[in-house]
Amino acid sequence: MDRHGLIVFLVWQSLAYGARMTLSILLVLTGLAIQVFTGSFLTGAPLLLAGNILLLVRGYDNRVDVKGFRPGVDWQKVERARLDEILRLDEGIRRWDRSVLDVTNLLGAAALLLTALALGAAALLLPSFGRIIALDAMVLLLPHWFTGIRRILRLPQVVVRAEALAQVLDASDELVSAADTIDILMLLKGSEVRVPDDVKFRVSFVGQDPRFLGLYGQVVINTVQGKSYPYFYTVLVAEKGYGLKETDESFTPPGNIVHEYGTDNEVEFIVVRQKTTRNSGYHTKGADAIAIFFSGCGLAREAAFPQKKV
Repeated sequence: MDRHGLIVFLVWQSLAYGARMTLSILLVLTGLAIQVFTGSFLTGAPLLLAGNILLLVRGYDNRVDVKGFRPGVDWQKVERARLDEILRLDEGIRRWDRSVLDVTNLLGAAALLLTALALGAAALLLPSFGRIIALDAMVLLLPHWFTGIRRILRLPQVVVRAEALAQVLDASDELVSAADTIDILMLLKGSEVRVPDDVKFRVSFVGQDPRFLGLYGQVVINTVQGKSYPYFYTVLVAEKGYGLKETDESFTPPGNIVHEYGTDNEVEFIVVRQKTTRNSGYHTKGADAIAIFFSGCGLAREAAFPQKKV
């Protein structure tokens, strides 16, 4: 992913990144050269300012690229790379949001204050050429604290879901063979720009009974004191009358895992999840999520081939 394309500059936004950098450097170097030859800050300052303005950032365009998504049904099958892209983009945004060149966070405000004081003192105390350098530094550095202030669009719940599912998928090779299929499904919302609102995956086994509709891995979000926690669970789904109730009754899950059989419209299902109490269980940690997937996957493989039961 080209991260240069994520930056939205303050002026001349159509200018290519490479050309922008080249032009900015030329303007700054020319301004510095004029100052050296004339011994005056003001003679080269306009060129320094022009070169610096080209580098001022307005913001960060972190809208998810939806060109690869086809309109139509809300839940759409996507490549695993889309899941990874959400995580990479969010991590880049969070790093950018913590920048020292952002006056809206404590680190950035402190850095601005210290830099301004140091350069101001240098401009007052240093002799002529040192004063020019200090003033140049003020022109080139200080404006960046006040542009590109971090007003960012994030999809925190989708990111939490994606992180939880990615951990499970990374461990899926132990139970899901290369012949089986894992589909990543995203729920897209929005009228003009459709962005991910939810994500889950579906496991289908090669040669499975056509009435067995797959094993789904899903995440719901529990919010506690303003923080989002993932709660991962798996769902076996089959056409009503398939016989999942018998499978459910014969299942003895390990440890802190529980299971529930149910029906809904034209399907029946088994939910395999972490046990919860009034005060605990709302957060499924990575190792627990993988254990739930292993239990659900083993049960699903048994249910997908009823003719093999003894």
